[in-house]
Amino acid sequence: MPEPTLSFSSQTIVIFVAVVAALVLAGYCYRHSIPPLPARYRVFLASVRAVALVILILLIAEPILSLAFKEEQRPLVAVLADDSRSMIIEDGGISRASRQRSILHSQGMQEIGDDAALLFGAFSNRLRTGSASVADSLLHEGTQTNLEATLADLERQTADRNLRAIVLLSDGNITAGATPLLAVEKLGVPVFAVGIGDTLERSDLIIRKVVTNSVTYAGNRLPVHVTLRRAGYEGRRIEVTLSERGRVLDRQFVMLSGGQTEYLVPMSITPSEEGTHQYAVEISRLPDETSIMNNRSTFYTKVLRSKMKVVLISGGPSADYAYVKRGLETDTNIRISYFTERGDGSFDPGIPTTDQLNDADCLVLIGFPTRASRHDGLSAISQTLQMGKGLLLIASRTLDAQKLTPLDSYLPMAIEGFGSDELITTILVPEHQRNNPLIRLQPGSGGVNAWLDLPPIFTRRTTGTLKSEAGILGVKRVQGVLAGEPIIVTRSTPQQKTILFLGYGIWRWKMMTAETPGHPGFLEQFLSQSIRWLTARMDDRPVRVEPVADVFVGGDPVEFSGQVYDPTMIPIESAEIRVHITGNAQRYDVSLLPIGKGQYEGMIDGLPPGDYRFTASAMVDGISIGDDAGTFSVGGAEAEFIETRMNKELLQQIAFRSGGNYYDGTESESLAGDIRRMAGFEPRERRMTFRYHLWTKPWPYILIVLVLSLEWTLRKRSGMI
Repeated sequence: MPEPTLSFSSQTIVIFVAVVAALVLAGYCYRHSIPPLPARYRVFLASVRAVALVILILLIAEPILSLAFKEEQRPLVAVLADDSRSMIIEDGGISRASRQRSILHSQGMQEIGDDAALLFGAFSNRLRTGSASVADSLLHEGTQTNLEATLADLERQTADRNLRAIVLLSDGNITAGATPLLAVEKLGVPVFAVGIGDTLERSDLIIRKVVTNSVTYAGNRLPVHVTLRRAGYEGRRIEVTLSERGRVLDRQFVMLSGGQTEYLVPMSITPSEEGTHQYAVEISRLPDETSIMNNRSTFYTKVLRSKMKVVLISGGPSADYAYVKRGLETDTNIRISYFTERGDGSFDPGIPTTDQLNDADCLVLIGFPTRASRHDGLSAISQTLQMGKGLLLIASRTLDAQKLTPLDSYLPMAIEGFGSDELITTILVPEHQRNNPLIRLQPGSGGVNAWLDLPPIFTRRTTGTLKSEAGILGVKRVQGVLAGEPIIVTRSTPQQKTILFLGYGIWRWKMMTAETPGHPGFLEQFLSQSIRWLTARMDDRPVRVEPVADVFVGGDPVEFSGQVYDPTMIPIESAEIRVHITGNAQRYDVSLLPIGKGQYEGMIDGLPPGDYRFTASAMVDGISIGDDAGTFSVGGAEAEFIETRMNKELLQQIAFRSGGNYYDGTESESLAGDIRRMAGFEPRERRMTFRYHLWTKPWPYILIVLVLSLEWTLRKRSGMI
């Protein structure tokens, strides 16, 4: 039975006085009546009114009704079984999974269930709990073992239960998340860890990691560093191959010598064609390996055109021109043609020809055009930009706003004029732009934080209108005060990319930060990254479908994202996208579902390790919009097979820090008795209280209306006024 308690937000004495006053008032109103009524009838009417007034007073006092319940909870034991792929490894001809199942169905586990409630859970990356049937549904397909997240999940799921002990069945190899030791201590429950596996290192060859650049240039040699690890096989000679679509590009031989377990194998490739290339590193398969799934690793590299051609045009000799030229020259993947305008409008070494301009991938203008610039030269530049070439325009004191008119349609801002005053300016990067590749840059340049430390440069007041496609990457800050004017503006359309830099004196970024750690390469990185962004090919395909990763871990779902556009590059939201996947002599199909604004997504589970190709087709109302194609891989080498020995030391630490015990998988007979004899292993009384704020419920007000209606009806039937 519940224990009810009624409390009020007002003081009891105030409520008491108000109730007494309501009773006195109700009695006073019915001391006489017209017409005269019997005393018992007047007492009844007074009581009815008094009830209504008392209920109203109590509601004003905000009553809270508390109902307390008591419940006895049996001690709870959580049995957590490792459901990751490492449990399929065999030790002495017996898989770890079978040892695990035998413990779950053992007599000792049943004995624990006699005195306690059992919560079974399967875990890999997260925890999945349920009844005893969970123990029979272990698939051992998890690609990661995250015990930290598992214990956090358990803590949330058992917050209101009498959790007294945890039985952990695992090989102790943690491949994701932080160390579980802190989570164990936070949980405050003894962990009885049962080690599943062998502590002896089995004979195996493993590709631990492959390190290379994700982006390179055609014709450049790309180093690939392969790290191998061996267990056993001392004195054997193995072969390491680097291939693309079965064609071996590099081959190395490694002698497995005594006393050495890890080997760094330097390899290289020299891609000749643009595009995304898939490569595979494989090592020899030797007899009796613990797993051959870690003998192969796949990676992807994006290959760009060998040289980016840049035409650099300056409005005259200047320090900015000299430092920008020198900065671009440090990038071996940029080929530059230089043109400097003279005071009479001619150029040194000569006027850039149409062929030179059209052959460029992008144009860099420094302080150009000036008042002396000729119309025919500006017209040639405008025609080149009309072809979709990228443009980086850096301002100067001599930049003429009126002469920018032929270039106006390509700039992110329609500039009307410049002020005459020169301002000393620093650059503030908006918060939402700090992950922009032009702002974050690369390691060695100081990154996004370097913008805060740059020396000031010079600007002039700029009047003009930003275009709808413009993006502001930096704003002017004059003497510490935000001026509200942009200083770095970009524009990106399906046809062209443009960067407008409305400051000058950027030579100071090189000269005044030369001795500052982390900053010496800032100017070079900014210029190089800008050229790469400007020359990156615009994707004008109407249908774009790609996997969210180049390589998926075996067992993980393969996810796709897609976009569909009409001929004017407006997103289409009603398309039907089908993706056809081929690989391992099998064919798979998946549909992508719309998620809004012309974007689509979908996924497929259960693809075995291997290399795959896919084709995607989009249709609207039965009419084909376009197609796309690509490749991806499902990796055979997984983190779960990098370390094949049982991590007994970690399991022992978990048990020791939590106050539990450690058992080898073959010697866990005393587990049930140890848990049942544990201090505090007994039921507990749980008290639950439910509170109801009565003044927020409708029924008290309905009761008041009914009581007052009763009084009114009786008065009318009696003829009272």
